[in-house]
Amino acid sequence: MAGASDAVMCRGFFATLDGQAQDWFTSLPERSISTFTDLSRKFLSYFASSIPKKKPFSNMCKLEQGSTEMLTDYLNRWKKEARTVENFDEKAAIPIFTSNVRSGPFHRDFVQNRPKTYAALLDRAARFAEADEAERKKKEEERGRRDKRGYLGQYVKRTGQGRPQGPGNVWKKKGGSEPPASGSRKRELDQLTEEDEKESYEPHPREKQVIHVIFGGPEGGDTQSERKKWAQNLYVGEVVRQPHEKKPKR
Repeated sequence: MAGASDAVMCRGFFATLDGQAQDWFTSLPERSISTFTDLSRKFLSYFASSIPKKKPFSNMCKLEQGSTEMLTDYLNRWKKEARTVENFDEKAAIPIFTSNVRSGPFHRDFVQNRPKTYAALLDRAARFAEADEAERKKKEEERGRRDKRGYLGQYVKRTGQGRPQGPGNVWKKKGGSEPPASGSRKRELDQLTEEDEKESYEPHPREKQVIHVIFGGPEGGDTQSERKKWAQNLYVGEVVRQPHEKKPKR
């Protein structure tokens, strides 16, 4: 519109209006507008109440970064608030922004190497915000990989876990039979089979996975002390998966 006449400017301005502003324009009396300056003055006078009030620049001093607020969110909030203040002073905004950010590597870098211009401040803050967001996503990915465990993985016996079974923890069937004897017990009783001999002399035997199971029903007695004593005497057995049959290597 540069260099256009006032008549073209007024008609072009009408093309940008809508709703209430357009209704106001069409209600103007004929020949009441002689120049575009008259149109601008009447327009601003009529819609003066709709112009948002500008906030004082001192409000930026209260805009501090929250204790858990990401730098990206704080930077967006700072920019949005900066557009609503009156007479925004870019030079004075540099120390205010530096003071309002939370302590950490970003604040330390700004103190040690204070940016010379407001544009340089926003550029450096944006780069720190991107790095901060990338680090947050990386930590979430690593935490997710640590939390993934197999089905019933929390019940599988790990090396060094489990308590030794004393005489009071040995389970017996109602018929009086005992659980299968271990390899060392079979050796004492001279009951080792050929399969057991091969397994006992394996240089690196495969570690068996064990799931501890509590046997018992809704019992325990009528008093709290009886129920506590009953719970302490529960047998913790072992469910052991039999190793796969070893195939000879050629």
